[in-house]
Amino acid sequence: MRKLIVNADDFGFNRQITDGIIQCHEHGCVTSTTLMANMPAAEYAAEQSKKFPKLSVGIHLAINTGRPVSIPKKIPALVNRDGTFKSSSEIVWLAKHLRLPADQVECEFTAQIEKLLSLGITPTHCDGHQNITVNPQPCIAMMRVVKKYSIKRLRTYRGLYRLDKMEGWKLNNVLKMLRINIVRGPKNIYYELLHRYWQLKGYQLPEKKYGFYKIVSSSPLEYNLAGWTVLLNSLPKGISELVVHPGLANNDPVDNADFAKKRVLEYELFSNPKTKELCGEFHIELVNYEAV
Repeated sequence: MRKLIVNADDFGFNRQITDGIIQCHEHGCVTSTTLMANMPAAEYAAEQSKKFPKLSVGIHLAINTGRPVSIPKKIPALVNRDGTFKSSSEIVWLAKHLRLPADQVECEFTAQIEKLLSLGITPTHCDGHQNITVNPQPCIAMMRVVKKYSIKRLRTYRGLYRLDKMEGWKLNNVLKMLRINIVRGPKNIYYELLHRYWQLKGYQLPEKKYGFYKIVSSSPLEYNLAGWTVLLNSLPKGISELVVHPGLANNDPVDNADFAKKRVLEYELFSNPKTKELCGEFHIELVNYEAV
């Protein structure tokens, strides 16, 4: 049996994104979400989620957007003078060059989980905003806090680019896929090792992670039912996670303007009841993170 988790990131980012995610769960195919405890609509998101018991709610750990939950003086390496987190590009650069103190990252991650618990949400799973937790020091910090709070389910990052079955084995398509995987080779190896390491530590993970792009096709998928069909047709056996970022239109200055437009496209697709119906036609079971 093929099973699919459709996880919406950025729950609690603002009310428009939060409402979009809820509607995608209520009417469409979203089964799971991860909440940003440090963002303005965190309390609103927590209250809304309680109306939908089948929506599993995890923690979306963030040190690269918005304001920290912990006192800024405790995490000076992560924040600007005004108390906001440093830009995402700066945090990623620091992470890749091992200049993020793991103890400070752990302090903030702990504060975020504590806030979620105070809102009456016990996280079912954990992942990092913009994949920040795949970097060594944030990864160490994440492993410490999920162990402390007995969070057993993590996002995997493994997922080779491959051909959609519907495209056929045309030479041009095969060459595109080979080129993409060669370029991503070191990253793919790292993600595979990370997956196996987390499994050895006793954590439960989906077998594959997908985004709605060219990972299952030689060309980027369009946000419509035809693109959804391509994705469903290409899913392997076992439990896979599709990471999505739907949201209603908003002018939030913290959100990237181009990404905000993409959120609306995702909302229009993933709130469509037909997405759920097509899963049944392809014999794919929609599950939440508690199935992992």
